[in-house]
Amino acid sequence: MTDRYERIRSALAMGPTPGPWAVNPVMAQVDAMPSTLPVCKLLWPTTKRTEEETWANGQLIAACDPDTIRALLADRDALASEIETLRSHNALLRGSVAQVERENDRLRQALEEMASAAPAAQPAASAEQVQALRDALRELEGREQRDEALLRQALEVLGRARQTAMEQTLKARIPECAEFAGIDQDLDFVVAALRERLGRTAGEVK
Repeated sequence: MTDRYERIRSALAMGPTPGPWAVNPVMAQVDAMPSTLPVCKLLWPTTKRTEEETWANGQLIAACDPDTIRALLADRDALASEIETLRSHNALLRGSVAQVERENDRLRQALEEMASAAPAAQPAASAEQVQALRDALRELEGREQRDEALLRQALEVLGRARQTAMEQTLKARIPECAEFAGIDQDLDFVVAALRERLGRTAGEVK
């Protein structure tokens, strides 16, 4: 790339008079300070330009002494280098962003495939279905209560039958009535099973 400041760099390399410079208010020239040796003459007086313009030209020349221009170029070069560094970093960031976007696309596609492969979600139960479920639960609870009541009645009947069998066994005491003892044992087993089912204690049924 062409360096637009090449002419300035070449001129500085030639070794011009160091600054600072100042406009001589009497001699219409730019002097090196503090020696006051002339650096350049100003065209004055002249009809080619106004006095104000001539004075402005002198001020610009004096302000742009070699030391000041070297400092400006150094700042410019440092900024240009920083800009190039930032451009490189920016290029790396763009590459990273592109990579992240590709990864996001890949993950998004994977999620979409998983969603399409997964079974469809079951629809929410309707109010009628919820009510039907509640009615069914109440019916089951009612059946359990009725069954428990029947079991209690059966337990009471069997308990009385067992008591009768025991009494008859004790009264008879003859071989023909020995079957009452077997009946008593069978009833003991049934009564114990029913009591366990109902969660009763042994003393609840007489």
